[in-house]
Amino acid sequence: MKISPNKRFFEELADEVRDKIQVSAQKGEDYKGDKFDKYTSNYETKKRQGKATPKGQSIASRSTKPDLTLTGSMWRNMSAKGGKDFAEVGWTSKQQAYKVQGNIENNRIIFNEDSVHPDVEKQIQLMFKKEVRKNIKRSIPKSRTIRISK
Repeated sequence: MKISPNKRFFEELADEVRDKIQVSAQKGEDYKGDKFDKYTSNYETKKRQGKATPKGQSIASRSTKPDLTLTGSMWRNMSAKGGKDFAEVGWTSKQQAYKVQGNIENNRIIFNEDSVHPDVEKQIQLMFKKEVRKNIKRSIPKSRTIRISK
């Protein structure tokens, strides 16, 4: 009997990974769990004063600690998608993806192709472990009693 994770598992995995990535980044931690580089003094001052946002946009954070949150739009556009055999996390807006790229260039790397934050890695391992255990239980045949009568 062949049993593998289903689409629902990968959807839940993508949601959890997206949430964990956002939480770790908003704590100011990169994909390795290290602190982000500080904002430039000019940007830090503008953010504190509420003058860092583009004209007409509201401010979601005035924190001077690098948390990658100014308007919140980058996090609102982060998507999670699961399929038959994959989980995918990314951005639905090109503009927000460019912000992520800009943060990479400023050494504020949220995740890369080969690595994610240690908390995200633990969550992925935990979810796969649970899924494997569930599938093992499902694949073990139930005991049967056979009666032989005269």
